[in-house]
Amino acid sequence: MKKILFITQNLARTGSEMVLWYLLNHLPRQEFEAYVFCISKGELYEKLPESIEKSVSYKNSGSAAKKLFRGILKALGKDPFEYQLMRIHRHFKPDLWYVNSIALPQVYPVAEKLPVKVATHFHELLFAFTYLKKVEMETVISRSDYCIACSTSVLKNIERMGHQEVRLQHSFIDDADIHTDPERIHQLRQDFQLLESDFV
Repeated sequence: MKKILFITQNLARTGSEMVLWYLLNHLPRQEFEAYVFCISKGELYEKLPESIEKSVSYKNSGSAAKKLFRGILKALGKDPFEYQLMRIHRHFKPDLWYVNSIALPQVYPVAEKLPVKVATHFHELLFAFTYLKKVEMETVISRSDYCIACSTSVLKNIERMGHQEVRLQHSFIDDADIHTDPERIHQLRQDFQLLESDFV
């Protein structure tokens, strides 16, 4: 059985988090064991299947004891994020880290200290690449064993940056979970003074 540590921002209802949510809920349990580490806690965090172990960064845990422990680590000159991620790694012993966005550059310096494979999911389109410093993007590319691109354009640009193991995974939505209420839609249009013919 393969063990995957999924590292993500928050499991809120944003695009990249929803893709991860669907993946986690449809992961074949007989083939994969999952652990989810979130930087902060979004509304889907508590709804994860019980079979998936999970934790939130000390900083955003909501636990006074964990925040105090974080303060002690800082006072001792230790990086609390690195300490916690290393502790999770030692406990779970994953075969792979799956980083669910390039917006988590703090993960890669920790990964560099371990013999672990890393897959990075590039949910972001090209303009978002500018949010990372050049050295951060270089680290993301060089430390990722696999890159997952959200579009052909992103895939080609990752390859131009020198990565050879790039996979394409278009973003997706499980539309079976979307339930619309025509009366509510009509009421919202009235509230915002929108015509039925107006595109929203």
